[in-house]
Amino acid sequence: MELEVEDSYAWKKPPSTAVKCNVGSAWSASNSTSGAAWILRDSGGEAVLHSRRSFVGVRSQLEADMIAHVWTSEALSDLKLNRVILETSSSQLPQFLALQAVPRTLHILWKRLRKALDHIKCRHFLVRKECNRVASAIATSALQSQWHQSYISANGPRWLNACIRREASHAA
Repeated sequence: MELEVEDSYAWKKPPSTAVKCNVGSAWSASNSTSGAAWILRDSGGEAVLHSRRSFVGVRSQLEADMIAHVWTSEALSDLKLNRVILETSSSQLPQFLALQAVPRTLHILWKRLRKALDHIKCRHFLVRKECNRVASAIATSALQSQWHQSYISANGPRWLNACIRREASHAA
């Protein structure tokens, strides 16, 4: 599995034959918790679905990034989605996906990811943080004490509608 690099500074719409899923993660070292989120958008840039979840006992940003990617891939597989463009801004994830530097403690996550990805057709991209703002904001919200609830919902979160619309209107 390979992570392609997208060098743009702006979020781009997926082609009409695919959907784009941006994956975000956030980690709190002081609480050993992480937040994970994904947002799925169509070729018009419209949010179709999004989800957020908190995880406890997370030991590093790499583990938070891996958990978010595994959890997202499993959700996409459960939803039976195909032709997905997965985007992340995790700088540590490329080594994990290439299986070059997977710590022994994280091999189970690698196996779960491989299993989920066997059921979906997708391409993975590493994008700049500017292209992953919405997913990152949702993931960060999962760390807030009053927002630990996990969910999957249609569209995007209302509090990010302006950002989602702005990205879609400026996307190529």
